[in-house]
Amino acid sequence: MPATPNPIDVHVGHRVRLARLFVNMSQGQLADAVGVTFQQIQKYEKGTNRVSASRLFQLAQVLGVDVPFFFRDVESASAHQGNRGDVAFDRVDVKFMTSMAQIKDPDIKEKILGVLDSLAEADLPDESRTTD
Repeated sequence: MPATPNPIDVHVGHRVRLARLFVNMSQGQLADAVGVTFQQIQKYEKGTNRVSASRLFQLAQVLGVDVPFFFRDVESASAHQGNRGDVAFDRVDVKFMTSMAQIKDPDIKEKILGVLDSLAEADLPDESRTTD
């Protein structure tokens, strides 16, 4: 019986996929950019193969994110080891990312992010809200 992927590896893989979709890049394009096969990118994204530190740095450069991006919200991934749904992206997440990638004007993207931040803050329980 194959070993279950580590939840953190799965989380990092999902974040690779999220960043790839955000920049509207195929698995093959990303694979070519970092010098691996598209099958290897698939394995990274599923968490079945771990991403080495040097490869993670390379992926971050190609995808235009910082390395910590891949570990954001990792606590929820390790806390919910048995529930992959907590770190998976659903159809709405993917649609949002592909739609955002089609918007070329950075000012419009910033405005959308501002609206999303406001909505997310409004959706938090009162005791969870930050006071800046």
